[in-house]
Amino acid sequence: MKIILSIFFVFFMYSFSNAQCVCGGCNGTGISLTPDEDYSDCRSCGGTGEAACLRCNTRGTEICNYCYGNGTVNDETCTNCYGEGRVSCGRCGGSGYEYCTMCNGTGNKDWYYPCTNCGGSGRVDCPE
Repeated sequence: MKIILSIFFVFFMYSFSNAQCVCGGCNGTGISLTPDEDYSDCRSCGGTGEAACLRCNTRGTEICNYCYGNGTVNDETCTNCYGEGRVSCGRCGGSGYEYCTMCNGTGNKDWYYPCTNCGGSGRVDCPE
């Protein structure tokens, strides 16, 4: 019985280890396109390299945290915002936009897709 189980185990391990081969469509990377084949405008920023500032929502200013947008502190003009109630956004420097994190501000990006031959796994069934 032990011999039969041993033979079965060896056969199973041998067939399992040889059941998968490296995908020829992507050379085992799981990615079907190389960067040069699909270098295009960033889908997040549309090629501008800028994204809306999340802190000020493209306004360029944010509420003054000293007077909380009132423009005055104890009936005196706020010295932090000079009575405006808003200050320049600390994240985008008042521009309302910041670098797109998807393309790092370049406006273009290499897009990679899962290999259609192996589904992105890099392995395929070996030919018999």
